[in-house]
Amino acid sequence: MFSEIAKVIEKASDILIVTHLNPDGDALGSTVGFKLMLEKLGKRATVLLEKAPAPMFEIFGDNYTWGEPEGEFDLVVSLDCGDLKRLGECEKYFKGNTLSIDHHVSNTLFADVNHVEPDAAATGEIIYKLVKYLKVDFTPEMASSLYGAILTDTGGFMFSSTTEETHLAAGELIRAGADFYNLNKKLHLEKDYKRHLISAHAIENAIFSADGKICICLFDNALCESLDIVDEDLNGLAQVTRSISGVEAGVLITEITKGLVKVSLRSDEIVDVAKVAEAFGGGGHIRASGVRFRDADILKVKDMITEEIMKQLGAK
Repeated sequence: MFSEIAKVIEKASDILIVTHLNPDGDALGSTVGFKLMLEKLGKRATVLLEKAPAPMFEIFGDNYTWGEPEGEFDLVVSLDCGDLKRLGECEKYFKGNTLSIDHHVSNTLFADVNHVEPDAAATGEIIYKLVKYLKVDFTPEMASSLYGAILTDTGGFMFSSTTEETHLAAGELIRAGADFYNLNKKLHLEKDYKRHLISAHAIENAIFSADGKICICLFDNALCESLDIVDEDLNGLAQVTRSISGVEAGVLITEITKGLVKVSLRSDEIVDVAKVAEAFGGGGHIRASGVRFRDADILKVKDMITEEIMKQLGAK
């Protein structure tokens, strides 16, 4: 299963690791866990981000660099990213020998070697299995990183992607020293006051349609500027839309930068939001996906997304 990855890693000595724009907990946790595994194997490994991660992810430590990486690399690895363009500025470093490890069903297989497991609950779960395959002993820091990756991408083990294997992996990572209490506290329970205010505004001004089955929270550029919203303030906010009783599809639409409209989609049991996102050039998972629109009118985007969701709801 991992034999080709093992061969690629064995031949490399200096490895660069990249992930998608505005990385979430799975992207960050899996890259850190992968880096620490490589270092145990005697490799030089660097995790490159476009910018410093959001403060809520400080629990993953200072295992990153941003800007221009130092040195030469004989292998570049993308984790938790389904498309080359989603690497943002890091795309220019994705060259030479390349490897992609991911769990997005929409992955475009853009690397020389691609390992995609759509049924995995998180990329962190794939890296957990890779560590075991390579017979590397988990350190507490490695275990914490991978547990945090799985924790965030399963919504605290609540999403339908969570399986028996997921729970068994989490249990083994806890035995290996994962700091599960603080990871749950920092990644799921705690929010600063500003983020609570933003969540309250989202709920208070939510737009409902399809007899309450669709909930949309809209933050246009003027509102984002008035509330001083930055990308990291919105982490986890899309799930708020889905948490309202009776909502089948929850949508968060934001315009932090004028004309750049970002859409995060979540669903319960009926709507395949990956198909909704793919209709506009985006992608992701059946229950959690996203898409971006450039030079777009946010209200028109809202109408297009609503119409696409309605096609699936109308067919049920």
